[in-house]
Amino acid sequence: MQRGALLYDIKGQTVNEVLKYATDNIPDSLIKNKEKLLSALIERESIASTGIGNGVAIPHPRTPISELENNSAIITCFLEKPVNYGAVDNKHVFILFILLSKSVKTHLHLLSRLSFCVRNKQFIDFLKTYPAPDQFYAKISDYEGEFDRSENL
Repeated sequence: MQRGALLYDIKGQTVNEVLKYATDNIPDSLIKNKEKLLSALIERESIASTGIGNGVAIPHPRTPISELENNSAIITCFLEKPVNYGAVDNKHVFILFILLSKSVKTHLHLLSRLSFCVRNKQFIDFLKTYPAPDQFYAKISDYEGEFDRSENL
């Protein structure tokens, strides 16, 4: 998560608008070709919404991104206002986790860890407080520890 970015007050009233605002604000140190990324995210949303429920969406390109500066990144985007994202539970989305990786294996690894977190109601309630970066990263660290312990059982 810390290799990615934490963005607040992402503006927009539609899926495409929030994706555009979010990609425009991703640091250049993570990805240079933001137009290509935006196009890939919009293309993926046209197939099926990445709104997974409980106010969460996990937008991601359909294919790995070779231009990433790191092997992978999750860009966490707190929306200024919830948006109708076409989520499976019909709830408006208040947070995006833009998932970027150079390989399918890394993508699936990150997705499984992120899914572990967002299935937890307390974690969702925590996200709704729009936590400061230090609180956010501390909570993520706690959940990663929990995930690692559950894998070793």
